[in-house]
Parts: sequence; structure tokens; C-alpha cells
Amino acid sequence: MDNQKGQSTVEFAFVLPLFLMIMFAAIYGGMMFYDFWNVKSVTENMARDAMFKVDETTNEITEKNKIVDPAKEKVKKLTAYKLKTIDLDLTEKKDAVVAKITLEKKDDIPSIVSSLLPEEMPFESKMPVINSQ
Repeated sequence: MDNQKGQSTVEFAFVLPLFLMIMFAAIYGGMMFYDFWNVKSVTENMARDAMFKVDETTNEITEKNKIVDPAKEKVKKLTAYKLKTIDLDLTEKKDAVVAKITLEKKDDIPSIVSSLLPEEMPFESKMPVINSQ
């Protein structure tokens, strides 16, 4: 019986690191999932806001900074990615608004997680222009 007293301690020592790695991977994965949907939502909201702000005479988006600046602030709060580019423009036919956000990997994320993530993540949303006629 004396040999079995330390058995549970040894088993616990083997299982604990694996359990902690799985737990932290699940937490970090959840944070990444939240970031992904947050940026997707920001991109769609930029396009949705801009589709009503197209000047029919100049075919340009008016008040572009009022749409892009809040989007930049929301994207700054991400976990593993930082903002690389953000763009809001019209298509060549001037019939739709295209919002684009490109993210790049941060330098300070753990190397195990970093190796699983793509270097860049592009997001794009397209909405038709709404004329006020």
C-alpha cells in the first residue's frame, strides 16, 4: 500500500500541464473567435454607414473620417492582431461601397499560438449605394 500513496500525485503531475495547456488554448481560441467576429462586424458597419453617404454629384463618400475613425478605435482593442490597413471606397461602377480592413499578427503573442495563426487577415464587405432620389 505504501507505493500507491504517491501514485495520485505523480498522475496529477502528468495530467496538470496537459489540462492547463488545453484550458488556455480554449480561452485564447475564444478570444480569437471574438476578435474575428468583431472585425467582421466593424467592416460590415463601415460599409453600411457609407452606403448612405455617397454624394451623387461627385460620386465620392462624404464624411469618410466619421466612419473610419471609430472603426480604427474598435480594431485597436484586438488580442492577437493589429491594424495594418483600413480602406473605404466605391467600386469602379460607383454602384457599391467596399470596406476593407487588413490585420497583421502582433509580435507579443506566444510562439505556440503565433505558429497557428496566419500572418495577415483580410476582411471585406460590399454594400450597394442607396440614392436619395
